[in-house]
Amino acid sequence: MRLREWTWRFRGGWPGLVVLLLATALLIVVWRAGFLDLLDTEKFLSLDTAQAYLIAAAAILTPALTIWGLLRGVSRWIFATSARGARRFIDNTRDPMRLVDDHVRDLVSWTGRNVIVLIDDLDRCKGPYVVELLEGIQTLFRDVPVTFVVAADRDWLADSYGAEYKKFLSATDQPGRPLGHLFLEKTFQISVGLPAAGAQLDAYWNRLLRSADLPDEEELDRAREAAVADLVQRPSDEARRLIVAKPGTTVAEVQARREVVAVEMASARAAQEAAHTLEPFRDLLGRDANPRAMKRLINAFGIARGVETLHGYNLEGDLKRERETALWAILNLRWRKLGDHLAKYPANVDLVGSKAPARVPRDLIPLFMDDDVIDVVRGKGVDACLDEPTVHSVRLFSA
Repeated sequence: MRLREWTWRFRGGWPGLVVLLLATALLIVVWRAGFLDLLDTEKFLSLDTAQAYLIAAAAILTPALTIWGLLRGVSRWIFATSARGARRFIDNTRDPMRLVDDHVRDLVSWTGRNVIVLIDDLDRCKGPYVVELLEGIQTLFRDVPVTFVVAADRDWLADSYGAEYKKFLSATDQPGRPLGHLFLEKTFQISVGLPAAGAQLDAYWNRLLRSADLPDEEELDRAREAAVADLVQRPSDEARRLIVAKPGTTVAEVQARREVVAVEMASARAAQEAAHTLEPFRDLLGRDANPRAMKRLINAFGIARGVETLHGYNLEGDLKRERETALWAILNLRWRKLGDHLAKYPANVDLVGSKAPARVPRDLIPLFMDDDVIDVVRGKGVDACLDEPTVHSVRLFSA
């Protein structure tokens, strides 16, 4: 990797290197032609006038060209190691972003591995910077085989877009789907909230205290290897049934077997299985029933079922519970703000179809009498619905 990187940088500075070579050749020629005569006043004065001027000019230009060639030759190195050099590179290059895009593509191909870029603390940045960064990634690296994972507060990102494009609010804002959230839908292929910690807090506290009841990393690694060998090639339904029948005899085995199945449920193969399960829900996507929305639903459902499996919820694969998870996923995909509200106040889901209760945000009030929302909550065309107990359960895993 390092040798390839050096080669790329060397190749990028070839104009300066060429000038450097030419300057060196000129220096040799001047030296051979009588550069030393400049040091001898009598010999210099005896030279032909034109020859004297030529040698004098060469003596001045050659060091200057040599220094310029050296600086130009290492400019790529400066660009790669400092922000100031990067700005200089952008200012002095005809198409710098194209060059950076090509180089990132080369770097990914050199690794021979899947590359993930994790962006953290973006919800600590100002709105203009948030929008500029995300739009830059979306446009510049759109076709580069890199996965960008942004760990940030969804509302912070949405509000950043809303503030940046506030002039378009009247044309695009929808109840339960503010302008900022519409941008996030276009920007991110998959968006998922962190599940509630629940019982995991106890395990985390014990880990901090180094409890003897918790497995160490070596034990977990061995359990994961055994779980992968036993479960990873099985269909997700079969794997779930197997971990119900044989959950494991130790804490490490139980955790490892659930982890393997949870990851498998978010895989491409599991997505194909989920597509068949979700076929009856297509009409509930309403105006959003386009290929992108369908794919987002499949991804969201697979991740939600994976998280449920990790927490031991619906390991039996009960069809009715799976449909409830699908309804909750659709509601959050179409009306994210409404989903956030119902996750906080689950009892209000039973009031959909009637007058909005008190303490409901103003922009969500129309949704309680919206036909599309009513169809999703009541599960039109599917044998499931969203009620208070259901929301209490599914909100923990697919918020």
